Amino acid sequence: MKSFYPMTRCHLLLLCLSVTAGFSTLTAQDTIATRMHEVGLQIFNFNLESFGVIYKKQKLNNPNRYTRYRFAATEIGYSSRNQLPSKDFRVNLSASIGNERRVDLNTRTQFLHGLQFGPSIRYQLSTTDDASNTQITKTQNLNYGLNIGYLVGIQYNLNEIFYLSVEIVPSVGVRREQTTNEQLNQKNTIAAFNAFFDFDSNAAALTLAYRFGVARK
Repeated sequence: MKSFYPMTRCHLLLLCLSVTAGFSTLTAQDTIATRMHEVGLQIFNFNLESFGVIYKKQKLNNPNRYTRYRFAATEIGYSSRNQLPSKDFRVNLSASIGNERRVDLNTRTQFLHGLQFGPSIRYQLSTTDDASNTQITKTQNLNYGLNIGYLVGIQYNLNEIFYLSVEIVPSVGVRREQTTNEQLNQKNTIAAFNAFFDFDSNAAALTLAYRFGVARK
């Protein structure tokens, strides 16, 4: 009995040390583990006047899955003409949130796909004056709605920090279209709800993004 008690105490001590070492190892691994974040700039249809920003956050359970947030100004413009004086202002804004999945094609290239949804709004104001510079016509168009789309793209990793990607988001949705015409102090408004399908081929996005890791427990 005298030899059994010291052995038991020694075994308990070794067991406690093993558990403590294992817990310390897991804690260190959790501290060192990082979640990748990415911030990028986008241009649409290779037009520097159509741009957007995008932010992506890696999911905890899968390194090839990201949650993404995008804000885009695909159209901001102003034009005027002196002959039969006219002015035209237009802006097209959209935002989206969605999931992005990445499939490795080789060591640098990945295929991107995933579901996206969000709101969009477009506003256009046109005015036409007569020769005496008296306004005779004013037209306002306001469209807003919700859409759901599916991301399809290719990403090329330049290095561990930067990458380039090209993507499109074919989508379907509903929107409200409202047109108001004013002429000689008379106003006429027409409004309607419409469903739509948009292949988005005119808004292919080219992205340059920067990635960085944030330590997590």
